[in-house]
Amino acid sequence: MLTKEQLYIKLVIYSLGRSREFILSHYDEELAEKVTEKYPEIKTMLEFTLLTILPEMELKLSQEIEALCDELMFSVRRLHNVLGEYNFAIKEIPIWIEKFENVLKSNH
Repeated sequence: MLTKEQLYIKLVIYSLGRSREFILSHYDEELAEKVTEKYPEIKTMLEFTLLTILPEMELKLSQEIEALCDELMFSVRRLHNVLGEYNFAIKEIPIWIEKFENVLKSNH
């Protein structure tokens, strides 16, 4: 049986993967640049998604997972436009998914 912490990690992995899929299916680099020119400072969809799945206070996470989640949110909060989010989806999300998958594997 999976623990709440393992389920949470799976939720983060799933959310990152689906967010990446959504971003890359809606933008290419040229369109991301055009949207960024029109709206240079906006909250990103990825930040909103991750904020909505932050654990409730009653879910106690290990320090390792809390630190990883904090690091992810710090990285996502630095994104201020669609082009940044697009580039993050291409380059960084696969790395973050791998980090969370490694934590999940080490907890089995």
